Amino acid sequence: MNIGQRVRSVTDGQVGFLVETEGGGIGVKLDRANEDRVLPYREGQWRADEAAPLNHIQIARIAYDADRTFRICRGEYKVTEWINLRDADRIAWSKLPKDVAKDPERLALYEAITGALAKK
Repeated sequence: MNIGQRVRSVTDGQVGFLVETEGGGIGVKLDRANEDRVLPYREGQWRADEAAPLNHIQIARIAYDADRTFRICRGEYKVTEWINLRDADRIAWSKLPKDVAKDPERLALYEAITGALAKK
């Protein structure tokens, strides 16, 4: 296993990442937002873990942010941020928004992102 690798405890299912400790050993930094806790790494207690797959709304958000950046680069500076969209608009992005389908460049970007991420 390598430093930075995602691991899962075989006993209680906790998730963390391998880190180098101050003493030069290997530890597991638990994946918790408000806690900076490092546990000792003991072989056999941790196994390599795959990152959770992205759901369709997460993929839609990534596609939206890429489309928003693309539109800003084309001069459309007032494109709403994802966080400010209505729920209906977010759901539309998990499908194929009509305005995207009508623009070949935006459609190609949307299909490239959603196609690549949906395969994982």
